[in-house]
Amino acid sequence: NYKGYETFEFKDDIGQKNIDLVGKSYKNYAGKDVVGKRYSFSFDRVFRAFHQQDDVFGEISQLVQSALDGYKVCIFAYGQTGSGKTYTMEGASLDPNDPRRGMIPRAVEQIFAHAQKLKEKGWNFQCKATFLEIYNEKVRDLLAEQVDEDRYLDIQQRNRRNQVEVPGLREVFVYNSEDVYPLLHHASRNRSVSRTDCNQ
Repeated sequence: NYKGYETFEFKDDIGQKNIDLVGKSYKNYAGKDVVGKRYSFSFDRVFRAFHQQDDVFGEISQLVQSALDGYKVCIFAYGQTGSGKTYTMEGASLDPNDPRRGMIPRAVEQIFAHAQKLKEKGWNFQCKATFLEIYNEKVRDLLAEQVDEDRYLDIQQRNRRNQVEVPGLREVFVYNSEDVYPLLHHASRNRSVSRTDCNQ
């Protein structure tokens, strides 16, 4: 008699844009059959369990190109603890030949590949990497050389151009994608990780 949501249905396999959340059918306290409710959701794109990291990045790579063209871009992973955000964003490997690497290393590779093409045309670039965490509304520097669990940073808007800054955030110069990989490892070790009832 548990009234829970059991299944997801994917009806639009060609466009891969729709998901139906189908409620569990059950008998009520009077013994009558109650058909589970159906809730339909539409998205720009739905990725299923058989999709690979390359499929996901193929969908968002144009956002990386937009950032290279000068637009402000945010690639945001949202979900409960244990739902796969870290795997999607960081991946299981940083090896450029490993198909399991995530969105961050792929984006970094694309950025430096583009920068190299422009260098050949006479452009020069200077890249710096930062890595912060917002966890329980508190901001921490994940690249800090010494992690202090009680040290938090502030997000500030300091000028008329609406530029957001985080004073005290460590910035590291990087010259190619290989320079970024150790920073990702360092940041990953410093992340806050907790569990919820959903993934215990």
